[in-house]
Amino acid sequence: ISLHDCERFSETPDQEKHLQNNVFEKDEVKSVFIPVGESVTLETEITEIHESEQIKWKFANSELLIRAEFSIIAKWDKTNDEEYLNNEERFKDRLHLDHNTGSLTITNITNEHYGHYKLQIISERRQISKTFNVVAPILNKRHSTIQRRETRP
Repeated sequence: ISLHDCERFSETPDQEKHLQNNVFEKDEVKSVFIPVGESVTLETEITEIHESEQIKWKFANSELLIRAEFSIIAKWDKTNDEEYLNNEERFKDRLHLDHNTGSLTITNITNEHYGHYKLQIISERRQISKTFNVVAPILNKRHSTIQRRETRP
């Protein structure tokens, strides 16, 4: 499933972050609707990770972002060529971190994977922060009545 096919974008003014050197970055929140059993790639929209940059992906299974307690599930330090992927039961063998773009792929989604994913890319030159809300798709429950006709010979 392509992220662009199943995302809804929203951002709020209070999520604006001011950085050094008069550069500011907005922490975008994207809702991504993924059915159980599918895979998703959370895209950074960055074409290349620079030499001194560190990438961190964090996860919180809270429905409310304001109460979310994030824990690190993936890290990539390009300078030292060091990668960390959470191998605990929830994410065991399900995470892939793209070293070129920093995008995170989660395979075979289960209900345990729904929640907030926060990307942080940090270097001396820039800081980027994005949050993804991975949720189950909303199904349209339409009830239709099928009338059966019986025919008699």
